[in-house]
Amino acid sequence: MLQKNEKKVLEFFDSLSHVERIAFENLPGITICHGSTIDANGKMTSGTEATMALMEAESSQLIFCGHTHVREVFEHGGKKVINPGAVGTSIHSGGKAQFVILYGENGSWREEFVDLEYDVDRTIAEFDE
Repeated sequence: MLQKNEKKVLEFFDSLSHVERIAFENLPGITICHGSTIDANGKMTSGTEATMALMEAESSQLIFCGHTHVREVFEHGGKKVINPGAVGTSIHSGGKAQFVILYGENGSWREEFVDLEYDVDRTIAEFDE
């Protein structure tokens, strides 16, 4: 049985959109999503026909996705998908937090990938508390 506060938190997350398209002045727009552009629990992974179809249907040239916790960058049809990995439970990262910093330069985007060490054991202990 969910506590009252837990129910409110779940309702809040359910109310959020799983995809957002963001416009910028003098820079290409970007799309951000959790899983895929059509499904919060979907996956955008390189080399799949489903992902290529989603990329072709997307208006943005740059798409950020997550869900798999695996860092990946790939291009198709003049568009790029970036999965920065995960901040807390990255896979294949050696226990490091992963994220990306996006720079707007000369009318285009440049990404910088960051792997950051953190005290994994302490974090697990804090969760257990």
